[in-house]
Amino acid sequence: MKGRLVGVVVRPVRVSAVFAAAPASTTALVAALVVLCGLTAAVAPAAAQVVNIETQWRDPSALGWKGLAESSLTINRGNVTLLDLGGTVAGQHQTLHPHQPGLEEGVAPYLRTRFLMLGNARYSSNANGPFISRSFAHVRHTTMWHPRAGMELFAQHQFDLFLRLNTRVLVGGGGRFELVRTRNTQLSGGLSMMFDYEAFRLEEDAGLDPDERRFTARGNLYLALRVKPTKSPVQYRSVLYVQPAVHRRGDVRVLADNDLSIEITRRLSTALNVQVVHDSLPAPGAEETDLRAVQRLRYEW
Repeated sequence: MKGRLVGVVVRPVRVSAVFAAAPASTTALVAALVVLCGLTAAVAPAAAQVVNIETQWRDPSALGWKGLAESSLTINRGNVTLLDLGGTVAGQHQTLHPHQPGLEEGVAPYLRTRFLMLGNARYSSNANGPFISRSFAHVRHTTMWHPRAGMELFAQHQFDLFLRLNTRVLVGGGGRFELVRTRNTQLSGGLSMMFDYEAFRLEEDAGLDPDERRFTARGNLYLALRVKPTKSPVQYRSVLYVQPAVHRRGDVRVLADNDLSIEITRRLSTALNVQVVHDSLPAPGAEETDLRAVQRLRYEW
């Protein structure tokens, strides 16, 4: 018998599936985004507008398709009135590079191709009305023509009522690089261009344009680091995104996502996640910087 105590969220319903098909070309990339937007348009974790996709990859050694579908529903009536519903769908297809130069034993193999589809949504309301309403969809295709260098194409859609974000759509592409790959340390990065369209839902009585729209060309630089010393109970993960606007000086978005986990005993572990999101030109009336810290404690038996 195996149990788990997690200090944040328990999902009531979970269904996993494994698929068996090959990924399509760039046309499928766009088609998959449309499907995901349809699944999530009603209601992604979206702190500001920068989202950490590097933590969304599933098993890096898995071949073929892996999929996940997850949903949750909470209804309260009586002293507390609450409706909370959400869901996630994800699919990933991978192939591995036939040439694995100088790879140490126990290290994840070099990727050849990877296709990722991810969509999630959440809606919550109480007696006073909705207080969470957001959705997120992302598709990405990565092709590594060399074990350490390749390219990726991506597209994304977001909605978040309480970030005043009515819609955000972006498309982009660029290079991806495996910089360090050892048993203890993995470092990868990317450099790309992307184009995003944003429409904000603003209050007319605040003296703001209630229908503000932005079209922006941005650079996208990211670094993903994982450090796990041999026979050490400590693991550290860090992802940094920097997205400066090409034609608007001072307009830059930054995401720093850091996670430190410690295995105290074979059954007990703890982790601390600290995330800082900065948008130098947010939606009118919104704060420039968000800080979130989450402490987790897990016991398995």
